[in-house]
Amino acid sequence: YHFPRLGNRPPITLLNKIITQNIISRCRALLSLQPIKQTDADILDKKINRLVHDQLGFPFMLSPTILTLPIRNNGLGFPSIAQINAGLATDGIRRDLNHHIKSYRDMARITMADWTCSVNHCVYPISGAGLLTQTHSSRFKKIPSSWIIAQRVMSEHREKLSLPRTDRTEVLTGDVSLSHYISIFNHHNQTIQEKIDGNVMKSLRVRGITLLRHPSPHIQTEQQIWASDGSMIPASAGLLDKHSVTTSLTGPTTLVAQVSGISAFITHGELAGITAALILAKDSNNSIAVLHTDSLYCVRTIREGLAQSDPGAMANIRRYNAHTEDTSLPSLLNSEADHYATSAQKLVHRIPSFPIPTFHMDEFTLYSSSHGWTESNLCVYTETVMLEKSLHELRNNVHMAKWLYEPRPPSEFPYTCAYSAYSAAIQLYARLGQLAVADTLFSRGKIDEPYCRFGCRALEDPHHLFVECKRYTEWRVETSKEIENRT
Repeated sequence: YHFPRLGNRPPITLLNKIITQNIISRCRALLSLQPIKQTDADILDKKINRLVHDQLGFPFMLSPTILTLPIRNNGLGFPSIAQINAGLATDGIRRDLNHHIKSYRDMARITMADWTCSVNHCVYPISGAGLLTQTHSSRFKKIPSSWIIAQRVMSEHREKLSLPRTDRTEVLTGDVSLSHYISIFNHHNQTIQEKIDGNVMKSLRVRGITLLRHPSPHIQTEQQIWASDGSMIPASAGLLDKHSVTTSLTGPTTLVAQVSGISAFITHGELAGITAALILAKDSNNSIAVLHTDSLYCVRTIREGLAQSDPGAMANIRRYNAHTEDTSLPSLLNSEADHYATSAQKLVHRIPSFPIPTFHMDEFTLYSSSHGWTESNLCVYTETVMLEKSLHELRNNVHMAKWLYEPRPPSEFPYTCAYSAYSAAIQLYARLGQLAVADTLFSRGKIDEPYCRFGCRALEDPHHLFVECKRYTEWRVETSKEIENRT
């Protein structure tokens, strides 16, 4: 790509708009059809970085790491092809496995089964130990290349991402091959000398034992009345923001718990309370229980799940209006559940943890050990995680230290809309340690002395030049007065 010829050097704000509209938009459309290797995406980012550097005209090369950081993180906000490619690859495999068209979904899951059992020795390739065994690019003819790229993207994060199955009903019903689980057992127990071999499987097959069967009895029950509620603080927390979610259940007994995971929100707290009520009702031989909740979305979600597994329990989950002056039993139980869920926020570190309910999720949902389950836009989430990785790598960069300065993020106008934006380019090279001050030039053998060029007899680094140098202070005062006179 060639930038248009202008009379002067284009400002960095214009370069950002040109790259976004003419390069990134085309690359995003092509990557959505077929993601590329992350190494190739990094090469494209470096080429864009080179284009920007050539247009700015500074002597020392800049790095794409800070160029693509968001403005709120002291970057320049340029789009990154590597981040876009990683997000599209991860979202693509999730979309294939959860496709809304059954024939496509079945083909994708058959391909995943082939990858798991034929290629990866029954080890699920995009979760847990499977991420440690990279599938070679020579498998592109058998496994979709975008899936292999997604596997590498998920394994390269500090907190490894995974895409496990949320529905493991076959373990309870026993509708799974014993040979499959034996292969998994042998893989995870490499140090055990006596492994289960083919002779054992042959003996089991002779006796007609090929599946893992474990029937469970059905329990007849009586009726009880329950109410549940959830709470989240702060209520407006966004993706990856720190927050606390609690759930409560009251009725014949009372339960409060914290819903674990940074991706947990108020809906998960509501669902956790309903799930706990159904579990306690069955454990106490009272599965025919009447459960009251104020969340219409959760009622619909639970009923969709029960429509296939337990249609008789659908009528026992009822929704009512909360925070009213009604003195009926459901309203009083709701007020009590709301009180417990809210009060539990003060003791959030002392109450037990409740895992996020997964039955309402897609069968294949992204998971990470630090953030938990992720149901939001995977492209945005993956780009956010890659941003965290970049910030972690820059934590020891002295040029990016912010603890001495204003903690609030800078205004976006000088970096996105200013006509000149020369100061933004200066900040970019200063944060990279690539600004051509005397200290940098001396350390690289370009000049003989590292002292200020204006005779200050002090080391000329960016701090001295922009803060302490008297000559630069005079220029700044003169420019300020000129701006005041013009405005």
